[in-house]
Amino acid sequence: MKAKRRKLDVVFAVNGGAFLPGDYSIDERINLLEKINEKLTNLNWITAQIAGEQNLNTIYNSIVNGFEQITGIPKCGLFKLEDHNYKTIIIKNKDINNVPVLCGAVIKAFNAALKDRVLLVKDMHAKGFCLDGCHNCIITDIQVCTLYESNGNPYGVLCAYGKSDIPDEDTLLMIMELYAMQIGLILENVTLNNKLVSLSITDALTGLYNHRYFYERIERELYNIKGTKQNLTLLMIDVDDFKSYNDTFGHPEGDIALNNIARLVKAVAGDSGICCRYGGEEMAVIMPRATVYDGIDMGNKICRAIENCNNFKRKVTVSVGVAAVESFAVLDDLVRAADNALYKAKAGGKNRVVAGDYSRT
Repeated sequence: MKAKRRKLDVVFAVNGGAFLPGDYSIDERINLLEKINEKLTNLNWITAQIAGEQNLNTIYNSIVNGFEQITGIPKCGLFKLEDHNYKTIIIKNKDINNVPVLCGAVIKAFNAALKDRVLLVKDMHAKGFCLDGCHNCIITDIQVCTLYESNGNPYGVLCAYGKSDIPDEDTLLMIMELYAMQIGLILENVTLNNKLVSLSITDALTGLYNHRYFYERIERELYNIKGTKQNLTLLMIDVDDFKSYNDTFGHPEGDIALNNIARLVKAVAGDSGICCRYGGEEMAVIMPRATVYDGIDMGNKICRAIENCNNFKRKVTVSVGVAAVESFAVLDDLVRAADNALYKAKAGGKNRVVAGDYSRT
């Protein structure tokens, strides 16, 4: 859905005088202008801080915190639009007034906001968002703004549940839209940067982390356990007789087989292992905080999963070498220990797990 451009009515001051819609006393005008100035200052500071972040979760939190400051409403949420559905990213002060955050009425308001970028609702019942007789919550006021990508497609919405501390609607709409436009661009840039980073550390064929990332990550994990007694286990996995498989069925089928093996390795490892393509038909799994026995157990599960898989032109098996360390180790020695264990698994008949051990204080 493309964004609809809306003309902004801007509040401004000239030579100490101010133009404000509605009947305001001098004191009210001064107070309102001070508040507007504070909001605009906060907007610039918040967006500058967010633009300097790269971690998406940190950015999401900062966006919602910033929206709270701009609207003056403590209960705020960020929702991403995916396949015409709203996915909750973060809710701040969720329990305030026990108001539902994604009821049917709120979703209707979100959809309405997609058309005009921003939406202020003073009475959810009067505006027809809540059904007649709906008394499930005490929602009256909500403030919604849509975050758009540069191509005009909606990224998601920000919602504040309550009445803003800026009484003038045109002013509030202006500030919300300025915030939404800047945040939308920041999110798009971060998403693009994350995709580029992901491509740089991902193996194109298997979808596993690549050789470069393997060394960066295992070096980081070794550094993290320096001077501690924490465990770190490394699995080196090699496809048995893969050259024969390629020669028999051709390299395209060999690529399909590697892809299937990588998928099975990743499924078995789950959250316990960092899966990488080491090179050719060899893969690796880094297991932080895991013992050698954990590595042996995972290696056996990987062997059985691949052996029992029917998505190959013929039966395929792998051999696994395991090495573990309980304190700071030399990177090359740990990899060499796992490789030596893998060599023994190959020499011992293949389709098996062999464990070595490397430790250095």
